[in-house]
Amino acid sequence: MSAVTIRTCTESDIKAVQDLFAEFVRYHAEHESSFVKAPRHEMVFANYVRENMAKDTSRMLIAELEGQVVGYCLCQILEKSPLYERPVYGYIDNIAVQEGFQRGGIGTKLF
Repeated sequence: MSAVTIRTCTESDIKAVQDLFAEFVRYHAEHESSFVKAPRHEMVFANYVRENMAKDTSRMLIAELEGQVVGYCLCQILEKSPLYERPVYGYIDNIAVQEGFQRGGIGTKLF
């Protein structure tokens, strides 16, 4: 396997991210009865990604292999109440690796 490149998501990656998210949703809907797909979930997710790409406190990372998007990780910096000792924390909102590329360390690199 060639080297995987981890980079920031661009607008031109959104369709590939939508496709990966659809795969993610299908998997969970098949394996977890309480997981319910929202109407138009791919479009809603694409808009959510765009919103987060515009924020200074979010990053959408892409795993690319030989020009193909094979994974993504949406990470954010969030804040809790100032009553906590550490009110600012990192949060992995969503992470996915295309089925044929799983178990090869791509998720770890995204993380």
